[in-house]
Amino acid sequence: MRSALNPERRCIDSGFSFADSTRYAFTDSVFPVDSPENALVIKTAIVYINKHFSENVTLSAVADNVFLSHSYFSRLFKGEVGLTFSEYLNFVRIEESKKYLFD
Repeated sequence: MRSALNPERRCIDSGFSFADSTRYAFTDSVFPVDSPENALVIKTAIVYINKHFSENVTLSAVADNVFLSHSYFSRLFKGEVGLTFSEYLNFVRIEESKKYLFD
């Protein structure tokens, strides 16, 4: 509702949504999920990580978000994405940092 009243805020919000959608598309192309049964869980986890990467994101917090134990989520994430949770989180943070370096 605020963005309708403030054109600057609307511009900022659209920039974030574009950056988010670009990051999600990139993640999908680089780290495709192999199993359709697990695709929703992994994509939900990736969305959570991509939204909260600048915070203190933990494996347990993401596992709780997708309603799995942290040990099962850890194995599932590694098996489907090919990176551990920490490796993926660091990848997202590094890619985001690169954007600021080149701006």
